[in-house]
Amino acid sequence: MSETAGEGMGSRHEEAVPGTVRLMTVRPIEMPLAAAGGQRSLAELIRERPWLVPAGVLAGLAVAGLALLAGRRLPS
Repeated sequence: MSETAGEGMGSRHEEAVPGTVRLMTVRPIEMPLAAAGGQRSLAELIRERPWLVPAGVLAGLAVAGLALLAGRRLPS
C-alpha cells in the first residue's frame, strides 16, 4: 500500500516519527490523554485506590492540628 492512498480523503500530512505506530480504524479508539503520555490522571488513580481520599483528608487535618498546637505554644 502506498503512502499516498488516503490523500484524497482529507488525511493530514504528518512526518513519521521513528518508533511510533499509527492505527487506522473505522471507529475511533478513545483513551485518556494521560494514558497517551504513560501517566495516569488523578481520577484514574482515585478509582483504583479509593482509600487515598480519606487518607489525604486525615493527613490534612493532622497537619492543621499540629499547626494550631504549635501556634498556641509560641509566646507572643
